[in-house]
Formats: sequence, structure tokens, C-alpha cells
Amino acid sequence: MFSGTRVFKDKGVPTLKDLAISLCRTPMFAGAAKRHYSVAHHSLGVAFLMPKHKIYGLFHEAEVPVLGDCPGPAKVNGQYELDNRIRNDFIRSLGLPVVTPEIWRMVEEADYLDQAASARFLGHPDALEAWPAREALDEAMDNVKMLYNEHPPHLQLEEDSSLVKMFMWYATDLIADNN
Repeated sequence: MFSGTRVFKDKGVPTLKDLAISLCRTPMFAGAAKRHYSVAHHSLGVAFLMPKHKIYGLFHEAEVPVLGDCPGPAKVNGQYELDNRIRNDFIRSLGLPVVTPEIWRMVEEADYLDQAASARFLGHPDALEAWPAREALDEAMDNVKMLYNEHPPHLQLEEDSSLVKMFMWYATDLIADNN
């Protein structure tokens, strides 16, 4: 990890800053879009869409610094379980309770909406087929445009980028509200 923390699939967790930096540097859709959009942009977009339990939307990709971002259709047997374990280990390391199935369903809905909006905005070749429109797509699209324009992806690779700072500030605020 960036901080020097050693993390493996079976032990250790990234620090909050490691998570923020890694997610800022990791492209959504395995890079298969006409424009770059990071997993950090996406994670913030998911959190913004959630009416409550926003912390779980923000951290729903917490396994990415350890395993990389593997799109759902490409995941192999056991991948979801490993993702969940690493994500839950990270969440527990912050003193937060692990996500419940009810909350996870809310995260998945917000995740879908943000993916659908960002895929359309970024020019993903399968955007319309893979993510059919749903009711709240306009709000998700507004979030995607705001995050993209206020934190241009090509400027977000440094450890002190505006997106790393925003992710860290938002995460710290949400953690304080949950403890």
C-alpha cells in the first residue's frame, strides 16, 4: 500500500488514505470507456445517492486496493465472498458494524444507478444494454457530472489531489457520525 502497510487477500487492511489513493487511481469499467472515471468518483456517487447508511456506499469498493477492480461479469467462483470478507475487515477496522443484507440491497441499488449514469456519461460501449434506465437515473447523472467536473480524473493521481482530500474528508465525517 501507499502508506507502507502490507495487505494480502487473507490478512491486513488498507488505511483510509491507502483506500482513497488507490480508488482515485483505479478506473471504472476496467478502463473500457471513452473517458477515465475513477472508482473513488463512483464510490462518492454511490454514497451521495443513499438516503442513509452513506458510509457503506462510500466503502462498498474497499476490496479494490487489495484485489483490483474486477467487473461483476468477470468475477470467478468465490470472488464475491473474498470481496465481502476484505470489505468487512476494512469496515470493522474503522470501528463500524459490518453491512447488513438490508443495507447491502440499498448499496446495490445506488451502485447500479451510479454505474448506469457514469457508463452513459463516459461513453461505455454497453451502457444502454448493460444498465437499462431506472427512475432515479437523473439524480445519479447529476452527481456523475458534478464529480467529473469538480474533480477532473486526469488531475487525481497524486496523493494530495482534490478527490483524495474530498474522499478523506467525507469518510472522516461519516465515520464520526456512525461512532
